[in-house]
Amino acid sequence: MSGFFVILCIVLYFVPWMIAAYRNHHQRSSIVILNVFLGWSFIGWLIALIWSVSKIENDSSENQISPTEELLKLSELKDKGILSSEEFEQKREKILKKI
Repeated sequence: MSGFFVILCIVLYFVPWMIAAYRNHHQRSSIVILNVFLGWSFIGWLIALIWSVSKIENDSSENQISPTEELLKLSELKDKGILSSEEFEQKREKILKKI
């Protein structure tokens, strides 16, 4: 019974790291370091947990094009004959669902 309790405590100790790894958090290495070195204090563990569930920032937000620009490019590809009408409609629907 005591072995089960030890394993349970170890698993709970690394919950912030597991969440960050599962979510592919961009700061997961820092979360692991905080979790390993300060997780023994409840405050350190709680900070790591909150950090692991925080919003994941997208570094490529500056490179993203707007849905309007995407639609214009699709229209150009259709006009040039690169995309068929069916392909154009499928891709257009995907873009419109993002909005």
